Amino acid sequence: MAVTTQTVVQNVARLLGGFQAVTATGNGTSTTVVDTNLKNYVNDSFASWWLRATSGTNDGEERRVKSLVQSTGTLTVETAFTASTATNDTFELHKVLSPARVIEALATARHRTFPALSKLVEDTSLMTNALTGTRVTVPSAIEGRPTAIFLETPVGEGVENFLSNADAESTDDLTATNVTLSLLTRTTGYTDVPKYGSGAVKVVAGASSVGTVAEGNTATVADMRGIALSYARWVYSLTASRITVQINDGIGTTSSSTHGGTGWELLHVTRDIVTNASALTPAVSNTSSAAFTYFLDQGWFYQGTKPPMRFNHRLEHWQYHDRVTREVEFSDSLPHNRQLYMQGQGLIEEPTAYSTSLSITEQQAELLAIVGAIETLKRWRNQLSGLSRDQAVEMQADFERDLAQKKHNLGRRARNIRVVRA
Repeated sequence: MAVTTQTVVQNVARLLGGFQAVTATGNGTSTTVVDTNLKNYVNDSFASWWLRATSGTNDGEERRVKSLVQSTGTLTVETAFTASTATNDTFELHKVLSPARVIEALATARHRTFPALSKLVEDTSLMTNALTGTRVTVPSAIEGRPTAIFLETPVGEGVENFLSNADAESTDDLTATNVTLSLLTRTTGYTDVPKYGSGAVKVVAGASSVGTVAEGNTATVADMRGIALSYARWVYSLTASRITVQINDGIGTTSSSTHGGTGWELLHVTRDIVTNASALTPAVSNTSSAAFTYFLDQGWFYQGTKPPMRFNHRLEHWQYHDRVTREVEFSDSLPHNRQLYMQGQGLIEEPTAYSTSLSITEQQAELLAIVGAIETLKRWRNQLSGLSRDQAVEMQADFERDLAQKKHNLGRRARNIRVVRA
């Protein structure tokens, strides 16, 4: 479940004393908004409130209200919007503080609500060949001690796979275009490449040309029409943003995200094969730029959408250290070139814009709004509209008491929302 930043900001406004939604019922000017529903309020009811446009040409702009004319339902702002307001444009009225300032307070509030408000983060960016000794730095997305760590176990024989050369122990059934293929055979001291087995395919990409390595496979086009297929390859590269894997069905091509240039990465792509497909070609592709070298190891081409690495071993014997840097120390040396899956609690998304989707429930959104209101009172006390200092202090104390009760009711367990950070 998700809640938008806009919803939380509205809740903060209500807690602080005033919120009103506005929809223009007629055309206005760059300094006026007409909503006949506001005829229910007396003249100047919203003077000094903040008006934020939430749709139309002025979306996101905030202006201070100067006056309200009850007879026409016309709001006038102190500073003109970029453009004239139009029928059906939507706005929000906030009594105490501008929404932009509230969003800044919420950015701080997400730290204060941790771990009562948190999400389960699984980081997949770590490879064991990056370890110094038996220690690894905890990724920044995980706050504090990890909750679980898994070690990649290679997918064994018997897994459905259409690739004719799945293990990349030769250059057979690989068709090179604008690249040169050869076999790198493991020898003493080779710890990074190959990743598995005794060999890996070495790919030398020439300068100023797009290169591809097309895969031979046993998939039958007629049988795969209308089915989702996935293609994945382990690719080693120290050059970022040049390599993707892709599936072409004779009608179109779907490509993966690009390789990050950090060594071994499992690139994965899924394509829904169209009903008039005429071919099935999984391929590794590199963009045109300077010449460079990369390597291929284990690969898969199969029905389904999930990445193929699903047999992972949970590591039990490790210690967490945070004296200088946050690190995990393993009791034994780990095999080279294996992916680590590290899970832990992470901060909810930073509410940087109204449209930001926060991975929290409606109940949790209430807690975030309370903390946001507290932070608003603390940070912007001298800029609040309509509240005296004593009122702000008293309101903050009430919110602190309410916060303690809601935290107690909510508990401190991590939410079951997984965010994978590759």
